Amino acid sequence: MRGVLLRERDSSARTGWGAPYEQRTDLVVDTTGRGSRAPAWLRDLGYDTPEETTVDAGCAYATCVFEPPPGHTADWKCVLLQSTPDEPGSGILNPIENNRWMVSVAGLGGERPALDHQGFLDFAKRLRSTVLYDAVRDAEPLGEVYGSGRTENRWRHYEQLKRWPDRFLVRGDAAGGFNPAYGQGISVAAMSALTLDEALEKAGARGAGRIPTGFAGPLRRPIARHVQAAWMLSGNADLAYPGATDGPLPLAARLGKRYTDRLLKVATTDHVVATTLFDMTHLLAPPQVVFRPRVLASVLRGPRPGSSHSTPPPGPPGPADLTGGRT
Repeated sequence: MRGVLLRERDSSARTGWGAPYEQRTDLVVDTTGRGSRAPAWLRDLGYDTPEETTVDAGCAYATCVFEPPPGHTADWKCVLLQSTPDEPGSGILNPIENNRWMVSVAGLGGERPALDHQGFLDFAKRLRSTVLYDAVRDAEPLGEVYGSGRTENRWRHYEQLKRWPDRFLVRGDAAGGFNPAYGQGISVAAMSALTLDEALEKAGARGAGRIPTGFAGPLRRPIARHVQAAWMLSGNADLAYPGATDGPLPLAARLGKRYTDRLLKVATTDHVVATTLFDMTHLLAPPQVVFRPRVLASVLRGPRPGSSHSTPPPGPPGPADLTGGRT
């Protein structure tokens, strides 16, 4: 790998682009996201293309920023309404800077929320709880409603290729993209960036240091491990929805879904389980953390009736309820 071919915009040219020219560099890192053309580049260079694992629950979401209603008070700081295969709609409200709310609603199985303000509210009203709708119905929208429908989980298995061009690396959504509803993509991208930074430091290749031969190839596996950790949350969660994958749901996925459903219910009444769940979903701890003896025992026992919801776990503001009610 010598570098990349670049073209500049040229309005006078018939194609709108200037002639390609070569930009030489010691290391090429592809972070071009879901639209990455790395598989085609590899094929054109005579390499094999990666196998892909795809799980697509047909999720589409809409987002709008609101100013809270005057005098608004509530016993929550943010709201999260989880979707289920029986009720495939979700919503989230997060406070952001300057006393504003960023609110998103999402449908699955091909249902797309409307991209106008009234349609946005109508969709929110049909969710499994009205807590989000009640909060925003009198709020002032501060801009347009923006939508996105490309939300499939897609893992390109570059780590499995035997031959690899030297000094070339793929990371971020270009290697493993996730349903944005789970918020895992930016975490995986950041962790992959740290892996590359640590490797550069170890190789003495920061700044003016040259990239040693064989540097990039071994980094494919640790990057794949970051993708795998998030895939156990995002990809496996979306497997539960009709049409997300061909054929019946694998046994492991069915068992994992039943455990996760119970885990979410227990987290609303158990401080330790809730904290563990937040650590896992923020990738501060590996997915296996939810099978530690203390958590496993609580999940098998089930939610504790009458437990107080008044003390949220430490860290980021807790959701109104992981399963759809209030805390």
